[in-house]
Amino acid sequence: MHTVRSLLNWRSLRWKIALLVAVACCAVALTVGLPVHRSTLDRSMNDGAAKAVTALSHSVERYARDVRRWVAATGAATR
Repeated sequence: MHTVRSLLNWRSLRWKIALLVAVACCAVALTVGLPVHRSTLDRSMNDGAAKAVTALSHSVERYARDVRRWVAATGAATR
């Protein structure tokens, strides 16, 4: 029964070491996690912006091509 009580004593060295290890693990996770999260976010935003610019340029090209076809087909003059 004495060993069970000694395990449950929160002031013992065992619990202090466990707490220190837990705090160290959280600090390492935070130190590594924040830069990884930030770089992943920057990369995904950059990729999304590049895809958006590509899609916009393709849409502008298709629009210009369709306008030229419409002008040629209808004989309408542009200003």
